[in-house]
Amino acid sequence: MRGRLRRLIVVPGDVGYYSPDVGADVIGTGYLDRCNAAQLALLIVHEATHARLHRLGIRTRSANRKRIEKICIDAELAIAQRMPEAEVLIDQIRSKAKFPWWTPEIQRDRLASVAREGHAPSWVQRLVGKLPGPD
Repeated sequence: MRGRLRRLIVVPGDVGYYSPDVGADVIGTGYLDRCNAAQLALLIVHEATHARLHRLGIRTRSANRKRIEKICIDAELAIAQRMPEAEVLIDQIRSKAKFPWWTPEIQRDRLASVAREGHAPSWVQRLVGKLPGPD
C-alpha cells in the first residue's frame, strides 16, 4: 500500500474517504475517536485501493460504484486475514459490506453531516442538503 496515498487529512466529522482531487485519505475525528488501530489500518487499505484504481484510470461513477467498493472491501479482507483477531475484523467488514454506504443519497447525507459537525454556516448546510449525491 505504500506510495498509494500521498497524504492523510483529518477533518471534523465521522467520515473516511479517498479524495482524488488532493490524492488524500480524508479521515474524520469522529471515526478516529471510535476506531482501534486495526480498523484504522483497514480504512487506509480501503482508501488506498481507491487511490490505486484512480491512478489506473478507473473513475468511480454511479454505474460502477458497487463493483469498486467490492474491490476495496476485498482488499480489506485480504489484509484482515493476516491481522490479530482476524475473525472479528472479517465479521466487521462483512457486516459493513451489507450496508450500501456508497449510494448517492447516503453520501449526500454524510456530506451534510460533515458540514454540520464542522460548524459550517447554516447557508452551507442548507445548500449541501439540497445537493444530489456525488457521482
